Amino acid sequence: MERSGPCGAPRPQAALGAEGSAGVSFSAARAEVFLLPLAAADPDAVRALGVDPGILCRRIPDFLHQLVNQGEPGPTALVELQAPDDTGEIAWADLREPMDPEEALDLLPEGCSARALVCGTLSAADGELAVDL
Repeated sequence: MERSGPCGAPRPQAALGAEGSAGVSFSAARAEVFLLPLAAADPDAVRALGVDPGILCRRIPDFLHQLVNQGEPGPTALVELQAPDDTGEIAWADLREPMDPEEALDLLPEGCSARALVCGTLSAADGELAVDL
């Protein structure tokens, strides 16, 4: 029986590495800190500011990953989540709440051990964006 993800949605599948390919990249195997996509509890509020919440929720952790690693393998890796959409097509997972740490650890492939998981939220209030990690 397949477990379900947040809010009963199909369980996301994780891909590690810059190419988004399934499996573990060299840099992910050496990583100790894994960055998860941000959650957007109210994506319409973010969208009202003229930005796509799905893109920001994926790319802000990607930016942090690139900034910390400085183009070298480790110490961070980006976890990209995909799940079937309403039509059954595989799409980027949109989280409404941060992923449970135990569930996130279960998504990491064998051979990856995390010292830390970084998750957070993207929100909009008073015409400004906020990121909480």
